[in-house]
Amino acid sequence: MKTYILLSVIAISVIFSANQHTAQACEEGWFGPECQYKCRCQQPCSPEGECPDKCEVGWFGYKCQYSLIKYTATANQSQEDITELLNDDDETTCIDIGEQLIVLDLNSICYNPWIRLFTPQQDLLYSLKVSFLDINSIAVLATSNERLLVRDNIVDIHISVNDDFIKYILLEGEVIQQLCTVWVISGQNVATKQNVYYSNSSINRIDTNLPQYPQASDGVYTCDESDAGHTGNYWEIVMNPSFVFKEFDFYVNDVFGVYRYFTIQGFDNDGEVTNTFSSPALQSRKVYGIVNYWDNPIKAFTFFVTNYSTNKTLPLLLCEVEAFAECSEGTWGVHCTNTCNKNCPDLCRYDDGLCNNACFGYSDPPKCTKVCKTGSWGLNCTKTCSNHCYNSTCNSKSGVCDRGCLGYTDYPQCIRECETGFWGFNCVNDCDRCVDSSCNSKTGWCDRGCAGFSDPPFCSISCLTGSWGVNCTNKCSNSCVELSCDSKTGFCDRGCIATNCTMGKFNEDIISIIATGSFWKCACAF
Repeated sequence: MKTYILLSVIAISVIFSANQHTAQACEEGWFGPECQYKCRCQQPCSPEGECPDKCEVGWFGYKCQYSLIKYTATANQSQEDITELLNDDDETTCIDIGEQLIVLDLNSICYNPWIRLFTPQQDLLYSLKVSFLDINSIAVLATSNERLLVRDNIVDIHISVNDDFIKYILLEGEVIQQLCTVWVISGQNVATKQNVYYSNSSINRIDTNLPQYPQASDGVYTCDESDAGHTGNYWEIVMNPSFVFKEFDFYVNDVFGVYRYFTIQGFDNDGEVTNTFSSPALQSRKVYGIVNYWDNPIKAFTFFVTNYSTNKTLPLLLCEVEAFAECSEGTWGVHCTNTCNKNCPDLCRYDDGLCNNACFGYSDPPKCTKVCKTGSWGLNCTKTCSNHCYNSTCNSKSGVCDRGCLGYTDYPQCIRECETGFWGFNCVNDCDRCVDSSCNSKTGWCDRGCAGFSDPPFCSISCLTGSWGVNCTNKCSNSCVELSCDSKTGFCDRGCIATNCTMGKFNEDIISIIATGSFWKCACAF
């Protein structure tokens, strides 16, 4: 047993040393088991790709592998430029504005980006609303509800949209008054160190027997443009594994001055062409690129440029290719090689694999399947519904009184109290049994006594015959027939008698006629 343990320790040490040696064997600026990942740190990264300080400008996230989309941020009403505050990567410098709409104007169009923001007011995230506009400021419709993946004070926002490109992002809600940083992410460049092939003949199926040109995926955008020995009319990039792509960029040595168009073809895992894109006529350029919305996994893609006049393909040297993709649900990390853990197997943070630790309207992060119990709402159901809400019931996510108010009139906000004389559900009940029609706006209890009833504050028991007024403390006049009078006013309700007039005279004056009959005010006439 001791020998086995010793040998195991030795074996583990040898394996660790070998792995360490392999990781350290990468050239500076590269990392990974096959040195296939490019370091995007401002300072040299570790053999595992960790950054000692910040990412290079334009890169973000786990091991700085995510490409950022630049934008200009404006507070909608004041038109204040808040771009610098939201882009400084400093979680201590936050905006403090009174407005509830921020417009992000993206420097370039994109398809289905995801958004990460940092806010110290995590509990206000329920108020966040995200919407998109295209380049013509027309609304881009979402195909799914927004998904918020919250981890402490950081929230990732994922929203799928129709086949439209996004130019503007609108952020609305109370939470935007306290934002510190906003990142808009296009995806990872997964083409680096993938196999690149070239040919002078068209490529109709995936072909890995063609000559290779590794420089086209080495992370360097320039190449020896005089290297005619490696030019090709058709270029093929074979991926391992397949990805769903959002953007392609091709850096070439195009020196021809004629108009041309470029074509990209996508191949599935069976090697068949599944997607084709051809551009309109363009002038010669050094970079050709598209933002696309292919929604199927692509195993390989080809690129070629065609003379617009002759319809013949042009020989080119491909200096560098970039292909940006996003992890599918359930995967994360550099080139999406990791799977989410068992606590959140279907959705974790794309860049570091962490699970959601906060739910809005649910009590069981990270799954978020148990709806808040009645009377609670908000982040992990830790808030209590306002007593302004009817039956103390409110929306489990926003806390608004979605079933009505109690003692308030402005459903569903319920912040404006009932006017004097009304109470209860949305203030539809009146206080007619109370003195001066004054009652508690929630319970209806008479806070100044009863008018014609004897049991304050409920005021549900009518005055006995012969009594009237506040809490039935007054006696009906002896001039009333059978000592009977109205319980609120004291006026005789059955008529008057003259026996109490000292001068022997009597005046019967009908002063009011209501639905219950006539009332008399009995008095002696002189």
